Amino acid sequence: MTYSIATLPASAGGRIVALGNFDGVHKGHQALLAEAKRLGEELSLPVTVWSFKTLPGAALTSSERRAAYLRKYGADEVVYDAFDRVRGLSPAQFFRDVLQTALNVKACVCGFNYSFGKQGVGNAETLKTLCSEAGILCSVVPEVALAGETVSSSRIRALLREGRTEEAAALLGRPYALTGKVEGGRHFGRTIGLPTLNQRFGEEICLPKGGVYATACRIGGEVYPAVTNVGCCPTVTEGGEMVVETHVLDFEGELYGEEVSVGFLRRLREERKFSSVDELKEEIERNCREAKEVFSVCLGFDFSDF
Repeated sequence: MTYSIATLPASAGGRIVALGNFDGVHKGHQALLAEAKRLGEELSLPVTVWSFKTLPGAALTSSERRAAYLRKYGADEVVYDAFDRVRGLSPAQFFRDVLQTALNVKACVCGFNYSFGKQGVGNAETLKTLCSEAGILCSVVPEVALAGETVSSSRIRALLREGRTEEAAALLGRPYALTGKVEGGRHFGRTIGLPTLNQRFGEEICLPKGGVYATACRIGGEVYPAVTNVGCCPTVTEGGEMVVETHVLDFEGELYGEEVSVGFLRRLREERKFSSVDELKEEIERNCREAKEVFSVCLGFDFSDF
């Protein structure tokens, strides 16, 4: 279940509390959740993730998708607090008011680089000291590294902005996905026999670098190979806004207003302006063939939580 700090039910026996932003719920976060789950099973206590609903900058996941991932990897409860409510608290006040009073913490789990308290002056060592003084367990999870670099949300965002979606997927443990409602568009795709579903995302969500991608599209309970353009479609419009347009292979049907997830498998090319509509259609058809090949070799990914 997902709660605010005000709606969280009391837990007489206490909780295992996992702390962090958890943006993307990547492999580093998954290691932290695994440790929290281990402690929860050992102490027969629920695992509660404490985080913020709204994160600074362009997030990798909406609060809803983040909560779903957190539950998948071991959380029994997800608590979203307001940053403004706690930003002025010292580390000691945060420990007392949030962890002890509001959450009834019996054990804390955080990452090696965790910071908390006013201006982030508290760190993992501070938390360990406060827990020790209160007779509470504290487990600090070390860094998780791949290819010699720490797995982090900021690294994943940087990879996506460079179009390196395969490397981002390795850090996430799944392809990076955007989930949103299908909106009406220009219907240009229909005129060339390649209809698209259109989605728009605000600045609060991280978009991959503009271009054309082989993708996996989840519609209801099924996943289909697809080709996705992130950009403004310069061949058919001038100065358009950034739109995520996806042509779904082997699918027919109307999806306006439906929530659809698009997972980015591999960047195929830059977005560019073609000299004619026929040239554009020929290139998209080639991209469709490429996308089917990419999709076939990516079936080992878990698409169930897009």
